[in-house]
Amino acid sequence: MPLRPVPSLIGVCVRSGTMDKAVKVRTTKQKLDSYLAKTFKVYPSYLLHDPNNSVRTGDIVRFQQFPVPTPSKRIRHMVTEIKKQALKYKM
Repeated sequence: MPLRPVPSLIGVCVRSGTMDKAVKVRTTKQKLDSYLAKTFKVYPSYLLHDPNNSVRTGDIVRFQQFPVPTPSKRIRHMVTEIKKQALKYKM
């Protein structure tokens, strides 16, 4: 039985370096309030598996859900590519 295609999402890394091979990413979605008939922005966060520890805070990443059962209870998505690296400042 072939695996179903998994949609990918894009988000900004908000926390990295605190967990080994894991980063926290925030995305933007719109939710409709049926009573007001108006859309609002919601910002869901995801824990992602980063096998190389290459993602840094501020990076824009593309990620998708694991196609097979996940190795972790809380981490259900993995990084597929880094779209844009964050600027690095010297202090």
